[in-house]
Amino acid sequence: MGDTILKEVALALKRHTRFEDVVARYGGEEFAIIMPFTPRESIVEMVERIRAEIEMMRVSGIGITISVGIGHFDGQEMDLSYKDLIQRADEALYAAKRKGKNRIEVFV
Repeated sequence: MGDTILKEVALALKRHTRFEDVVARYGGEEFAIIMPFTPRESIVEMVERIRAEIEMMRVSGIGITISVGIGHFDGQEMDLSYKDLIQRADEALYAAKRKGKNRIEVFV
């Protein structure tokens, strides 16, 4: 059942992303989306559409929700590494989980 749910979530992610975006499984039940040259507001809007779609999904009668953490690079912090960006997204994800799950948090 878990594999089926992961596949359905992956398909939802791909439906809402652009050709130039990269969707990848990152860890056991986590996914990452890299969206080059995308304003933070656009990312939040797109992720909210995904979150809402997944909330409506049922796999064998089981409801699904996701928590999302967004780390964003706006080109201003030239010393920001990819590890820093991943850490920011991870911190935002854990904030979303602490605040009740099925939500989006942006690292600020």
